[in-house]
Amino acid sequence: MMHALSYIRSSINKLRRKASAALCTSVAAAAILSATAVPAYAFQEHAAPEGLYIHQLGHILFALSMAGLWRGIKTSRLWTSRAWRLIAAGAMVLMIWNCTVFTGHLLSPNAVQAIEGQGPAISRWITTVWNITRVDNIICVAAMLCFLAGLKRIERERNGTPQGQVQEK
Repeated sequence: MMHALSYIRSSINKLRRKASAALCTSVAAAAILSATAVPAYAFQEHAAPEGLYIHQLGHILFALSMAGLWRGIKTSRLWTSRAWRLIAAGAMVLMIWNCTVFTGHLLSPNAVQAIEGQGPAISRWITTVWNITRVDNIICVAAMLCFLAGLKRIERERNGTPQGQVQEK
């Protein structure tokens, strides 16, 4: 029994030394990286076309996945549940959001400038559509609210709590 306890103590001490060494190494690495860091900007301006192409491809794939989620719920037994219909509505709204953002990227200020020579009516129309696509966050928030409402309803259904009644913890 005493041998087992001493073995456990020595193992714990070895782990402490290894953890201490790992912590020191991590702190040193963080200090070195912080001293040599360069700015990492949150927005890609899409100056090169490759970045825009990949970004647009991401919107297409995300829109297709949301359409697949909506169709999967619609064609299954889940559609009979109000909660899952709310989640499907959130997926549909995110699909609309992706289409809106995709259009906004196509109608960037550079594209608007290139089309300005086509006539003032076309230029105003494209500028108006582009400005509308700038408030895409409203659409995204609506989708998140649909997801939240669906998840809350699933929780209520699972716990058997009627709507409007607060569950005691």
